Parts: sequence; structure tokens; C-alpha cells
Amino acid sequence: MTKVPVLPGVWWVEIPQAGLRILCGAPMDSIKHLMRLGLVKKIEKDGVVFEQGPNAILLSDVSIQRGRFWNLAEFPVLHMLYRQGMAIPGHPGNSGIKPILTGLPQRAEAVLSYIYRGTYGLVTEKEMLDEGIPEDQLEELWRLKLKFASGGIKTPHELVDVKSIKKGKVRLSQDVTLIRDSENQYTFKYRNETVSVDMNLPEDKDWTASYTLNNIDVPGGYFSISHIGEGNGWDPERPCMGSIVTYRGNKYLIDAGPGIDYSLEALGCDISEIQGLFVTHVHDDHFAGLTCLLRGDRKLNIFATRPVMATVRYKCAALLEMEPDFLDNLVNFHYLEEGKWNDIDGLEVRPVRSPHPLETTILFFRALWEGGYKSYAHLADIISNKVLTSFISDEGVSEDFKDRVFAEYYRRADVKKIDVGRGLIHGFAEDFVNDPSGRIILSHTEGSLSSAEKEIGASVSFGQVDILIPDRGDRLRDLSASLLKRTFPGLSEDDFNLIINGEIQSIPPGTRILKRNSIPDSLVLIITGTVDALENGSIPTLRFTAGSIVGEEEFLTRNPAHTTYRSRNHVKVLRVPADLYVHALNKSGKMEQRMKILETRFFLFSGDFPGSVVSCPRLNELAAELIEKTWKKGKKILNTNDNLYILKQGSLSGAGRTMNPGDWIYHSDISWTTDGECLCSVIPGSVIREIPVLSWTLEERTGLSEKTVR
Repeated sequence: MTKVPVLPGVWWVEIPQAGLRILCGAPMDSIKHLMRLGLVKKIEKDGVVFEQGPNAILLSDVSIQRGRFWNLAEFPVLHMLYRQGMAIPGHPGNSGIKPILTGLPQRAEAVLSYIYRGTYGLVTEKEMLDEGIPEDQLEELWRLKLKFASGGIKTPHELVDVKSIKKGKVRLSQDVTLIRDSENQYTFKYRNETVSVDMNLPEDKDWTASYTLNNIDVPGGYFSISHIGEGNGWDPERPCMGSIVTYRGNKYLIDAGPGIDYSLEALGCDISEIQGLFVTHVHDDHFAGLTCLLRGDRKLNIFATRPVMATVRYKCAALLEMEPDFLDNLVNFHYLEEGKWNDIDGLEVRPVRSPHPLETTILFFRALWEGGYKSYAHLADIISNKVLTSFISDEGVSEDFKDRVFAEYYRRADVKKIDVGRGLIHGFAEDFVNDPSGRIILSHTEGSLSSAEKEIGASVSFGQVDILIPDRGDRLRDLSASLLKRTFPGLSEDDFNLIINGEIQSIPPGTRILKRNSIPDSLVLIITGTVDALENGSIPTLRFTAGSIVGEEEFLTRNPAHTTYRSRNHVKVLRVPADLYVHALNKSGKMEQRMKILETRFFLFSGDFPGSVVSCPRLNELAAELIEKTWKKGKKILNTNDNLYILKQGSLSGAGRTMNPGDWIYHSDISWTTDGECLCSVIPGSVIREIPVLSWTLEERTGLSEKTVR
């Protein structure tokens, strides 16, 4: 037996004599990491060249680690079924043995449900009708779905062999036994050999991408497209297909592939700057980064048609082992009308259904400018002319259906990005040789384009930008004005103009903005990008993002910086003279209020309460919502209402334990008694639920089943 580390908390165990190659833990893009390590190999048998890789997956006991799904088995299973040939009739890799999925019964069933939704999307005609498929199109679209499914929708158990762990162990083969030692710790036993793995993510480690991205200073535009991914789920060198649409300073993602937070950071864009997410479909190479976005400071705006939105709900619910409506607490859903132009704060988007095994739309964006509209088309996971033609029959689709599909594919746009991944469920570049669009980008590929493909369209590099409408104003100053108004409502126009007249600066990554033990002469309002207050002993890192003012606390309190502030990526800032800032606060009568917010902010992030997961601007807002209560000695405290209590002074006793300053109670069934007079800070649960990353962290710390004091 051999054991190879793949990622922190992820292992490869190989038992050649038993024919087992086991991936232990399956966070996003784990198959790409296996490729980089040479654990996926090209082999030839019976004249057919195909791949050999994992044929079994050990699921993590914990569905989410460090805010990321840890059981994204869809692409490893797809690799087994198709790139290894285990599900292809007559293929030399098809020996009749199915992929093995092992783990706790509840985890295994949840992952099966997620794979099922990722394979088929909506799975019955009734479900399709209920979720927005027009009745007059239902019959043909159902026949199309069955064509992709080779005639019938299979249950997950027909594709995957599930070996659930019961009573602490399970037999994987005649000579191989898997033993569960403790949470996420397992031992493989083969005859007289044993190998143990620990799938718990170490405290100081996180998931990493299989590729490296350089920090890029992205140019702006009134209406522009930033290209943030051109690869697919099998390309270990590049992020998966995706784009950012920027319109009047607002940034919208098209799909959220694996490692989307890693890509945004390289572009100098914090998650908090994302205005919304457009979803084309929920295959993992377009969807797996969603948990990163769900852990933002504000509820995520998701834009999709009703059928696509339903698949988002179902797939997330399976992964989270929750009911589909659980997602309503984390996002704001915005339904797009199919085939029509939908107005999103001035940006128009037109989604069009596209043939795929699960519900999928291509997206057209446009904005009005002199001479007419400027437009961008995003064609993810489309079908080829050859494959769709082969589906034409009485049991499939009509010739008219095919013509309508390609009429939409060929709709002219100033810039059009096209999936040319080839095969049964992706597009072919040669289908677009006569496309009338102004600029064609070929995407969703592995490796480089061929000479023939380069005749049709171009490839783009990460961070490359197409500016459709130039920004001829002062967009950064406009953004800084908007941020300042949100942070300090009520400033007089004179004082507001005084502050906003500061110098706009661009700061490269790794630049020291404020030195430890110093007090600044000028303050920095962050417009875009992220600045870290680097960890200092027991005080965790605090993220300063758009709307934060670096140096404010130090100047107003005259206390030298307790840590160094450094730019994480490319940052745009407004430099404000500190004395002018103080003048404006005093004149508006907001100085006392601001000092109180800064004091409360420090209390929230410097103690046991997980305030450090919240960015600085949102933490300021949370501090402003906090209410203080005084409790007399002997008062009984039972937190059955929807509040979170943080003890500031005094102590509480309950269930043989003592609660001291800095400890907090959230959803606790324990009855507490004050030992003396106590001062407590109260945060309403309704406020916490508006900050998804804080809700996630509190649930993780308290546990979903046993919630008590921390």
C-alpha cells in the first residue's frame, strides 16, 4: 500500500494488489491536483488510449471545511465513468466494476443526491413543469433530456457502488477493510498491512488551486468584460470558464467555478465588491465556488431563470444536507425571464435556453451607448451542430428546434465567448466559422487552440479585459463618493466635497500602508481591493475592503498601530488628510458616535467572538447595531429568543461551567445565572442572518446539532 498527500486533508491511497486507487476527501478540483501529481495516467489498451485514475472515493465526515465543500465528488466520478471508460459500453476500461463511494451513510446519500442533480438537473416532467418549463415545450425538452441520458435517467446507485461505513468499518474488497478511527480519521487494512489517513484540514492550512495566478491591475470601463477563466474541469493549468461583467462600477460574475475567491483576489477584487452572480448551469466547473461567495459580508444576489435556479437550490440542498429553502437565508434570488431582455440596474441581460443534460442558459448582455447597444455573449456548455443533428427524430427533437438553437448561438455580439470543449455536451469551434460577431473568444478547453481554431477565434489570458464602453468620467472618485456617503451619511456638502477632493492612488500588492507603532498623517479610504491588518499575537487579521478607512482608529485615538497594514492585491484608494477628516466629524457632530463604533469594533474582532471573519466596513455596521444590557446579580438568563449575547463584564454560571468576559451565547438551552452585576452586548439574530459569513462561522463553532456557549 502507498499513501500520497494531495492537498491538506486530502490523500491518495493505492493498493495495487486489490486494484484500488482511493481519493480520500474530494474538495473542488481534486482531480486536477491528481493530474498535477502524475496520479492520473494515460494508458493504452486494445488500441484505445484513455486515462487511469481513482476508482474509489472516501468521503469526508465533515461536509464543509474552512468554508468550502469537501465532498465535491462529481468530477472525480465523471472521470471514472467517462475518461476512464467505466460507463462506456465496449470500452477497454469497462470491466463491469462501478466506481466506489464510501463514507458515513448520511454523507454518502447526500453526495449521491448531489451527483444525481449535477448529472440530470430536473428529473421528471412534473418537476420541469413545476419549475418553469412552458407546457407547450415540455414534451420536446423531456425527449431531449432522455437523448442526453442515452434513453433513460438512471438512479445514482446504478452508476456508483456505495459502500457505507456501519459499526465503524466496511469491506471495500475481499482483502481490504476500511476502519473509522474517529472523525475524519481512517485506517485501510490490507492483509497484514495498514495505512492511516487524517482528512481533517489543519488549522493553519486551506485548499489551494492547481494553478498559479499573478496579481493583475485590471483596467476599468463603463461597460467591460474581464476574462477570469478559459479552462474546463480537467485543465490543471487554468481556472474554469467564467467572466466578470462590469457596468457603471458594479461587478457581476458569470458562474462561480472552483477557486473563484482565489481568482478575485488576484484581480484586486474582494468578494464584498461583487454585486451579483449570473448562473448558466450547475456543473461543478461552473458552480463549485458558490460556497466561497455564500460566505460574504452581505447576501449574494443570484440571477438565473426559474429552471436553472431550481437546480441551484436542489444541488446546494443536497450538499448542505438541508431543505432547498435553507438557501433563502443566504442569498437574494432574482428570477430572469427567458428569451427577453431583463433590466438589472441599467444593464440588460437576455437568457436563452441551451441544450445540455441539465437546465442551462446562454447569456447575452447589452448596454446602450452612442450609435446603439454594445453587447457581450457568454455561451457556456453549448451543443455542437453534429450532436444536435443526431438527436433529430420522432423520439428526439425537430429540425425546427435545432434551427432555433443555432439562430441564438449565431446572434451577433460585439464580443462573444464560446465553449468549444468538443464531445457530446460541448461546442465545436468549426460551427462558428461564419459567426458575425465582432470578436470571438474560444473557451472551455484543455491546452492550446489548434491552428484551425485560431482562424475562427482567439484565446485570452487570465485578467484580460474587453472594454465595450470606455469610462470617460472619474469612476474611481464616483465610487469613493458612494462609499463615503454609505459610511458617513449626513455630512454637509462642503465637508463631503472637502474629503472627496483627496488624491486617488493605486497601490501595488504587498505595499506597507501603515507601519506598526506609528500614527498616520493621512487616512486611506479603500475604493477597490483588500488591505490586511496583519495578525499580531492574539489579535487576528482584519480585512479592510471597499469603504474601509485605514489609519482612522490610530489617528482618532492617538494610539500607535498595533499591527502593520499591507495591501493584499492591487488596491485603489482615496488619500484623505487626517486633520480635514477630524474637522468634518466634529462639524457634523459625529465624532462621539464614530469613536463608540471603533471601540465596539475592536471588542468584536479581538476576542473569542468571530468578528474577524467579517470585513471592516461590515463590522462597523454590526458595531452600530449592537445593544448593551446590564444584568443584576442573581438574574436568570435563558437564551431562547433570537439574540446573541457577548459578555463584556462580570460572569455567569450554568451547567457546571462559568462564562467570562468575551464568551458568547447563541442558541443555547442552558440556563445561566449572573454571579454579580454584568454588562452584556446583544446582537439581534436578524442582524446576524444578514451577514452570511458570520452565520456560517457561528453555526460551525456551535455545531448544527449541539449549540451551546463558546
